[in-house]
Amino acid sequence: MNFDSFLEIALDGYSDAFITGLKKAKEENYTVAESTLIKAVSKNGLYLEHIEEPAKTVAVCIAAVKQNGEAFQFVSEEDKGVSILEALQASDPFPENNVALEALKTNGISLKYMSDLSDNANICVLAAASCGESLQHMSPTMLSTPAALPIFQAAIRQSPFSIQHIKSAYFANSADYYALCKSAVERRGELLQHVTNPNAEVCEAAVKNNSYAIRWVPTTISA
Repeated sequence: MNFDSFLEIALDGYSDAFITGLKKAKEENYTVAESTLIKAVSKNGLYLEHIEEPAKTVAVCIAAVKQNGEAFQFVSEEDKGVSILEALQASDPFPENNVALEALKTNGISLKYMSDLSDNANICVLAAASCGESLQHMSPTMLSTPAALPIFQAAIRQSPFSIQHIKSAYFANSADYYALCKSAVERRGELLQHVTNPNAEVCEAAVKNNSYAIRWVPTTISA
């Protein structure tokens, strides 16, 4: 058995035990095998914070963000001299085995670490599909365009609570807004409280799902 073997055993114990092992390896100039690091971040992607270059390879980063999209914050924008974000923007279709792409697929909230991509509709659809809450990290200007409708639809499918981040002002066509609202309140009626000027159809769907949603039905409502 070598030191890597003991690091892997430590993975089954306290989370800080593995981190302690990494620190010891650094202090004693021991090179931890890539396979060991991949096993570690596949169990807890946030271990990536404690892995330094050059051990923080693309393979290790991809394994980390697949386990936890939040791990993207610990990925360098530079990979072998090529910007990860630039590579993602320039590729059509999306590149395979790309750290940013894998992070978005796993947890779209990682978009908050990719401000350069917040106005890219195709990227935002990916983010919304895995985390509707990622809407709050997208460009309001982009969300005000017709290209945003598939993004909103993906977000609502992922989580009806996403309606909290969808403003009626984003829509030139109110029918699109109300269709999204209805889809949300059909699953969680109490979300009616986040709908701007709800129409009768949306209110009916909300109250049918949750009778307590009556508290957010305007008394001035009319069919």
